[in-house]
Amino acid sequence: MATYNDRPMLVEFLKIAYFSDAMKLRDYLLVMLGSNEIVATTRGRAIIHDKYSDSYQFLSASKKLEGWSCLDMAQVAGMLRVALLAGIANPATWLDEAYDPFTALLTTVPEYAKHKADHLKIEARSVDNQESLNVTEIIRAELYRPTDPSNVRSTARTLEHLKAFMTGMLRTLTNSTVATRHIDNGDIGVRMQTAEMVRLFKGTWRNANHIEGFFGTLKYFGGIFRASSHHTNAVASALLDHIFPTLAHQFIVESSKRKGIDDVSG
Repeated sequence: MATYNDRPMLVEFLKIAYFSDAMKLRDYLLVMLGSNEIVATTRGRAIIHDKYSDSYQFLSASKKLEGWSCLDMAQVAGMLRVALLAGIANPATWLDEAYDPFTALLTTVPEYAKHKADHLKIEARSVDNQESLNVTEIIRAELYRPTDPSNVRSTARTLEHLKAFMTGMLRTLTNSTVATRHIDNGDIGVRMQTAEMVRLFKGTWRNANHIEGFFGTLKYFGGIFRASSHHTNAVASALLDHIFPTLAHQFIVESSKRKGIDDVSG
């Protein structure tokens, strides 16, 4: 969203920026940022972030939703599919500023309602530090009610990009275990859930099974430390099996004596 919002200012800066020698990068950026295709792409992605990514991240990962489980994500996955189908049939649906794919949760999940309300109140100081500006309100206004000429011209192409994005998102959703297990008659879908299931699943991981979580953790540690596979495997397993909190204190060396300068090497 920041890229979309800042683009007109970057274009104006590049137009007046002076370089003593030819600057191919400046010329390239000026052409690229003024391209209707690029404007439509950034606008479409910003709309998807505003209506889907931010909300889905909160619902699938926020610690504020205490007690939520993978069963709760069934209704979220169902709402997402409905929203994607509606957007593919009529992309203009997602150009409606008031449209929220998860609007039903605003009345049933107070934490989500508060998250959305707080998000709309985000403020930042102006460049001259003279006033406080509502960042979300300003960006969303230009996103759904653009005034910049290039942003206005991008609307038709933005609708095409939105349809393409959502078609890919729907394909990914329906070809994954999220759809087969969470939607309609899936084994943990809303229609199949019982009171006993809700009680037993309470607090389980919402958006990934244990194997997916393990390999994600494995790749994370491997990317940071570039260690051998058996080392990263041990670390990931210990972390997910909660071994660190249980055993770590046994290997912490503590000393009441403050080390002096002579103890420092190098």
